[in-house]
Amino acid sequence: MKPDQDVAPGARRPRGNTPRLGEIIVKAGVVDEDTIDGLLKKQASTGAGRLGTLLIEQSLCTYAQIRDALREQMGVDVVDLDGLEAPHPEVANLLPLAVVRRYEVIPLRSEGERLWVVMLDPYNLAAIDDICFITGFTQITVASCVEADFKR
Repeated sequence: MKPDQDVAPGARRPRGNTPRLGEIIVKAGVVDEDTIDGLLKKQASTGAGRLGTLLIEQSLCTYAQIRDALREQMGVDVVDLDGLEAPHPEVANLLPLAVVRRYEVIPLRSEGERLWVVMLDPYNLAAIDDICFITGFTQITVASCVEADFKR
């Protein structure tokens, strides 16, 4: 039986025509195309982190601007981890640290058969299946967050 894998209400799955994060940031007038191109080249040559993280590290964008852009790009809720209550230890311990790191996931809360999580890649269905198997929950509701929030 396939688990009920929710993404945020009203969410859409990314398609081939989904705008890239850099395009959304440029369209919003936050930075110009040359800046995005330079950061993408740096990312490709050095293996630096995700574009959103680079923009924040360079003080070119705020966390809120990246969250808004990711929300537009992915069509899921993008939460501010600083604004969330710490998960109850029972929920926090549902996933081994190795799983948290591998899938970049944080369990937030549970109710009945439903577990709410934050993932950097909310469309990683293999990860969601594994989380269901490990935790025993049959319903997973997924939101995303900014990579820099996750790393903190």
